[in-house]
Parts: sequence; structure tokens; C-alpha cells
Amino acid sequence: MDKKPQKKQQTQPEEGTFEKLPENQRTIIDLTLGKKAPTNAKEQRLFDQIKEIEAKGYMVDLPFD
Repeated sequence: MDKKPQKKQQTQPEEGTFEKLPENQRTIIDLTLGKKAPTNAKEQRLFDQIKEIEAKGYMVDLPFD
């Protein structure tokens, strides 16, 4: 008897998950998605690095626990 593999049920992120992330992670996400413009030198350096990665044809991977 052949058993069909069950589809993995995709779970939706818990509501408010983004707000629970540390501020630095939210900033990285916002800069990467273009939702936020850099507001200081540190954010500007990060933004420049993100754009450099994208210009090379890569994606920014954000590993979170």
C-alpha cells in the first residue's frame, strides 16, 4: 500500500511577530525592503552594504532564531 506524503501545513506567523523583534532586526528588514530610509551614519553604512549585495545579484538573508 502506497502512502502519499502529507503536505507540510504552512503556518502563518503569529500576529505582532514583527513588533516583537529587536529594534536592530526590524531596522535591517525595513532598510532591505525599502520601507525606511537611513536616519544616521550606522544605518547608512548598513543600507550601502545591502545595496552592494543586491547589485552583485545576491539576496540579503536574515537569519533569525
